[in-house]
Amino acid sequence: MTRSVIGKVEGFDDRDVESAQNWAEPLCLRGKMVEHKGMTDPYTKKDVLVLLGHSSFRSQQKAVISRMLKYDRSFFRLRTGFGKSLCFQIAALCQKGLCVVIEPLIAVMNDQVEKLNAVLPHSAVTINSTTRDKKAVYQALKQEKYKFLYISPELFFSNEIRQLLRKILLSQIVVDEAHCITFYGKNSFRPQYLKIRRAIQSIGGSVKVIALTGSADTTTIREIRTSLRIPRKASFVHDISRPEISYSVLKRHGNGAKQLCRMIKYCDGTVIIFCTLRDTAEAVSSMLRKAGIETELFLGKGKNNADIIAKSQRERLVIVATSALCMGVDIPNVKQVVHFEPPLSLVEYCQGSGRAAREKGSSGRAVMMYTENDLLYIRRCFCKTKSDNKQFDAVCRYIKTQGKHRRFLLEALN
Repeated sequence: MTRSVIGKVEGFDDRDVESAQNWAEPLCLRGKMVEHKGMTDPYTKKDVLVLLGHSSFRSQQKAVISRMLKYDRSFFRLRTGFGKSLCFQIAALCQKGLCVVIEPLIAVMNDQVEKLNAVLPHSAVTINSTTRDKKAVYQALKQEKYKFLYISPELFFSNEIRQLLRKILLSQIVVDEAHCITFYGKNSFRPQYLKIRRAIQSIGGSVKVIALTGSADTTTIREIRTSLRIPRKASFVHDISRPEISYSVLKRHGNGAKQLCRMIKYCDGTVIIFCTLRDTAEAVSSMLRKAGIETELFLGKGKNNADIIAKSQRERLVIVATSALCMGVDIPNVKQVVHFEPPLSLVEYCQGSGRAAREKGSSGRAVMMYTENDLLYIRRCFCKTKSDNKQFDAVCRYIKTQGKHRRFLLEALN
């Protein structure tokens, strides 16, 4: 079984521990400047962590960065709240060239770019459907004025972007939220996820590739590694246990309004309520507003998503969302995550519930609500393949588990 101790994690031995302790530190850690064309400020900070707004490494982060630098292609399943972004950002700063980050959501791209530029001015940029002057961005990229480019898989696969990236020195290509390769690519919702490897090969197959996810079972891990041609020896599977989160299941009564209101009333932090469908999310949001509770609605292509993320940094919110909010969006002070209806898989549930208690020393609750009709409806409408049914079977068994939900999750995913 996977453990959280370095040297006992799958595919990670004592030699890697020594390497992690003496890893190829960024130039900043040696008191030298991070050399990067386009960055005119002399970054002679104490170390890269301070440069990126952090004071120290969390457990195993050095080991992860060491492995990112060591292998040409690598995969990491790191629990939610581990600090995946910090790891690949530091790895990028250790190398020359542009780091391309493939993300599923515009809101995540904008959030990450804003945070990077706050500590490393003019270091990051995103190209998406909201980008106004793409030609100016392309020109700046050619002139090596940026260190990080955030982009969707659809744009990454476009001829225009591939031709551009062929002309630029690349440090690494990061596939963040890599479980989307399985979830989105296989069901034809976003088929470009299955074409990422082909796009990389057309750009120049020798570039370093890093795949990251916060939750994936063995089947999903195998499919990610196969899709991106990542060897087993370069796979780092971290224990996804979140002891700071308590898990429970609650049978929904009526429309669930009274139960939700009670949970919100006694929660002293932000509450996230996940719904499977956009229509359900809108209905739940409306229902709570009628009960006198102000809500924010976070949808996959919601125009106000960026505003919600910004607002969450300042105040306690009640956010009703689709699974889009699972995809790397950083909402602080989340004390309770409620799935209004069962998710399609335990991987999805782990990703969503992992939004809770991300700050050091905090705690949170994860509640899965359900009715028998939910189980029948989801089975009928969403479980089209043998794999779909198998994953939802695990969700149904989780619901029927009496008081040992954390153990069930760990055994199912580890």
